[in-house]
Amino acid sequence: QVVFEMAGRTVRKRVDVKPRSVAPVDFSHTFGKVVDLSGKVTVVADDALQADNTAYFAVHVTPRIRVLLVCGKPAILVPYPHAAHNHQEVNARAVVERGAATLILDKESSGETLGTAILNVYDNAEHLDQMAAKARSMARPEAARSIVNLLITSQGSKQ
Repeated sequence: QVVFEMAGRTVRKRVDVKPRSVAPVDFSHTFGKVVDLSGKVTVVADDALQADNTAYFAVHVTPRIRVLLVCGKPAILVPYPHAAHNHQEVNARAVVERGAATLILDKESSGETLGTAILNVYDNAEHLDQMAAKARSMARPEAARSIVNLLITSQGSKQ
């Protein structure tokens, strides 16, 4: 049995996993807001090392960026300058470096800079299509499932 706990929610799934093997387990959770979450995945097994059957994780949920990427939407990003650890700018720069968005820092934003950015991006259909393709290529709609599977796999390799 695999137990997934996050945001006050517990999900239990029955899984047959042989030692040193992998079995996918699907969990889903809808995030309603930007938030830092932590949780744990526990493999319930009868073994001599119970302490290593639990893996802890932390995730920062940024739904807007995720939605932009999964939907393949080119964007002009203006990160909030007072976000914790400047994470919005860091995330925005990662998207911009891959060609899926344009960045305007808050201190540089004005009607003129935003207007110019809009015209530069949206008046060029080919550039817009390229940005959309790059956004889709960055999307990882299965990321949560992959992380959980990795945690479960790492627990299985310890048994």
